[in-house]
Amino acid sequence: MKVSGIWMKAGWTLVIAMAILACAKEDRYQQMVARELAKGVRVDSLFFGIYLGMPSKDFFDHCLQLNHRQLITQGPGGLSVQHIMKNELKQQAVMRFFPGFYDNKIYQMPVIYEYSAWAPWNRNLWADSLLVDLLAYYQTKYEGDFLPFPDSTGKLTYYKVDGNRQIALSKLNDREVEVVFTDLLVDPTVKPEEDEE
Repeated sequence: MKVSGIWMKAGWTLVIAMAILACAKEDRYQQMVARELAKGVRVDSLFFGIYLGMPSKDFFDHCLQLNHRQLITQGPGGLSVQHIMKNELKQQAVMRFFPGFYDNKIYQMPVIYEYSAWAPWNRNLWADSLLVDLLAYYQTKYEGDFLPFPDSTGKLTYYKVDGNRQIALSKLNDREVEVVFTDLLVDPTVKPEEDEE
C-alpha cells in the first residue's frame, strides 16, 4: 500500500510540475507579445509587397500584377494564390496563401507550404524537414529567432513578434507546414465601425 501511495504522490507532483511549466511558457509568450506591442511600432510587411492593413481591392489588383509578371498563379480550385519557390529552400516547394480580411483590410495571412516532390515514401520531404527548412528561411528573411511554444497537445508552434506583426510556424500534417501572419492590433471578433455619412 505504501508503494502505491508513493507513486500516486509522484504522479501528482509530475502533473503539477507540468502545469507550472506550461503556465511559465504561456507567460513567456504573453510577455513577448506585451513587450512588442508596448513599443508602439507598426510592422506590416508580409511578402511580395503585400502588407497587413492592405485594402482587399488593392490586394486583388496587386495579385493581378504579380500574375502578369509570372510570380504567382491561381492555387488549386481557385481558392488561393500560389507561388513556386524554386531556389529559396533546400528543395523546390509550393507556397499557397489567401488573406483573412477585417473591415476589408488584410489582418491575417495564412500560408501553406509543401515540398513539390512530397510523397509518402519520400520521408526526407515530409513536413518535419520542411519546418526546419522554413525556420531557417524565415529567421533570415524576417531577421531573428522564432521561439517554440507547445500547445495543450504538445505540438510546437514557433513564434516571432515584431511590433504588431506575429508570425507563427507549425507543422500542419505530414505533408504541410502552416505559417500565419497576424496583426495583433486587430480583434476580428469585434464588429467594425460603420462609416457615418
